[in-house]
Amino acid sequence: PSGSSDSRHLRVFQIIPWWLRVHWHTLQVTGCELVGRPAVVASLDRERPGQFEIVMQSGREQMCQITVEFECGFLWLDEYPPDPSRGMDIPASLVLVDRRQRIYSGSSLVMLPKPDFSMPFNVCMYVSTMLALFTGNMIGLTSYRHRVPESETPDDPNKAPTLTQRLLAFVARLRR
Repeated sequence: PSGSSDSRHLRVFQIIPWWLRVHWHTLQVTGCELVGRPAVVASLDRERPGQFEIVMQSGREQMCQITVEFECGFLWLDEYPPDPSRGMDIPASLVLVDRRQRIYSGSSLVMLPKPDFSMPFNVCMYVSTMLALFTGNMIGLTSYRHRVPESETPDDPNKAPTLTQRLLAFVARLRR
């Protein structure tokens, strides 16, 4: 079909966002004949998008399909859209037919891997709870006066003091 009069010359141009990592070695074109090699400008993370251009020839009633495998990169927390469950848009492709007619494809929606956004909240709550429990107990131990009732004082001086008496004596020494 490359030289016949009923063939069409197609040029496809696509902008690829930086967060979309395309595996160019998996590029497949079906239903059309490639003219030359695809032109690819790689994207730079968080700096610029990538570009892809391919030239093909096909019959007038022939359908062409371009497939490629990709993976999504992780975004920083402030780079996510307001509704990350919706996904992110890939811009529409431009197809030039016989250098006269422009056709724009529809944009594509890609689901991104998203972290658990409640995790920072959970960490703050756990740390605050532990800090409050620790601080409350330390204030309680150091500020309250614990007196040993006379009934608990040992009558025999050789008798070992109980654990409670030893802790109270320790706290009393800390206060001095």
